[in-house]
Amino acid sequence: MIVEFAAVTLSTAILIAASILPYIGLRRGLDSPSRSPKALNGLSLSNCFACGIFLGTCFLGLIPHVQMQEGVILKQLNITEPHSQEYPYLRTNFVILAGFLIILLIEQIAFICAPSSHNTLSTDAHYHHPEQPVPRQQNGLRDSDLNQPLVNLDSESEQDELEEIQFRTALATHPPHDHSDDEHGHHHHHHILPGETGSIEYILLLIALSVHSIFEGIALGAQKELNGFMKFLLSVMIHEVLCSFAYGVSLSKQRIPLKKAFGSILFLSFSLPIGILIMAWIGTFEALTALIFRFVLEGIAAGIFIYVASIEMLSTEIPHLPSKAGFVKAVIVVSGAAVFFFINLLLT
Repeated sequence: MIVEFAAVTLSTAILIAASILPYIGLRRGLDSPSRSPKALNGLSLSNCFACGIFLGTCFLGLIPHVQMQEGVILKQLNITEPHSQEYPYLRTNFVILAGFLIILLIEQIAFICAPSSHNTLSTDAHYHHPEQPVPRQQNGLRDSDLNQPLVNLDSESEQDELEEIQFRTALATHPPHDHSDDEHGHHHHHHILPGETGSIEYILLLIALSVHSIFEGIALGAQKELNGFMKFLLSVMIHEVLCSFAYGVSLSKQRIPLKKAFGSILFLSFSLPIGILIMAWIGTFEALTALIFRFVLEGIAAGIFIYVASIEMLSTEIPHLPSKAGFVKAVIVVSGAAVFFFINLLLT
């Protein structure tokens, strides 16, 4: 028992370091006054690599577990036909889709309920439409802005349009950035002040990663022998360190304040020992109930991973314009998923 406790304590400390080091290191580079933002800076490439790890965790880690649990659940319910229409809500595809859609709705509700300033900043950062004029800042013009009219002449209310221009100018009162030519045309999210994105992306990632870690801890707590416990802990830690590193990169990319970032890192790092403790509580449940509980939560976590990686991360990192930077970032995403795949293959 003492050896297991010491091993889990050391593992938790390693996970904290794996998240906090990239967060602090990349944050210092981001806040440096001499730093000139570029399309291919280290923070952006690290975020793309983290995105690949998240996708690998989802499709190579979580979804196979969910599919396996689906088979066990259906077998215990005496359903032998693979295409049976009984219990349609106990299907992998349904649960993952439900997780994706639930998070989509939750995020949009959060935007609506958030203060108007945060709401506007977040939506402007992620969803600039071609017909909306972008604030013209010193050294911050995009090439596509030159063809945009200053005032929408098709507007029925000139006063409304003037109010809109005045409102948008007020949002950009912070000092202008010196943008490189590679950044013009994309990476518009750099115009947002640190800590004011209003994004809940880091919370969604925290939920998904924590669910994954908790169930890894539950599986770890099921190991009765010391030898099996240590081997399983080693394999789990390789996955967890990768995910913790990716989470630290994501926190830095979103410019999450230090207190919030450190709190979320602590919660994520302690998810593994929390899972071990929960194992004793789940043991009091009926076997089928515990299995369905795990099946639903891991399926929802997979849906969260897909949403955050595809909608939140890739859509802002990879521009929909002809650009070598976009191709390089796509290769980095693939490399992140490949690293997770080969490590998973070696452990298997």
